[in-house]
Amino acid sequence: MVLVVIAAALAIAAPSLGGWRRGQRLNTAGDEFLAAVRHGRALAVGNAQVHRLYVDPANGRYWLMAQEGQEFVALGTGMGRQFAMPEGCTISMSASTTRTPLEFVEFYPTGRMQPPATVVITGESGDTIVFDTPSAVEGLVLVTSGQAVPQ
Repeated sequence: MVLVVIAAALAIAAPSLGGWRRGQRLNTAGDEFLAAVRHGRALAVGNAQVHRLYVDPANGRYWLMAQEGQEFVALGTGMGRQFAMPEGCTISMSASTTRTPLEFVEFYPTGRMQPPATVVITGESGDTIVFDTPSAVEGLVLVTSGQAVPQ
């Protein structure tokens, strides 16, 4: 009898666990992205070297690069790898004012970020995490999480 009750409780809870797991993938994607943003900005300030954050929405990837002379090169560390969005999640980056797609933003040794950008990470259920640039000094900050973005 006890096993029947446990089996029934698990059958009721299982569908909600799937939704929880999808929500966790979106939250993890947002946390990892924000960690990369903060790391790139900290490196730019700490090393007195321009760094770029690239976003490739077609392949669901983002990564950091550092300026050496006139070129941008891979960091050569774990945070310099290409990060992939979890299954079912997408990422896009656009200019905050014009909504024109952006390939990258730059972090400067002064702590500034240019151009101002909006980054949207969307989960498979349509929920989103949105980062925006209130000012060049603040860089990307979380503005919304877990809500569908109106189209």
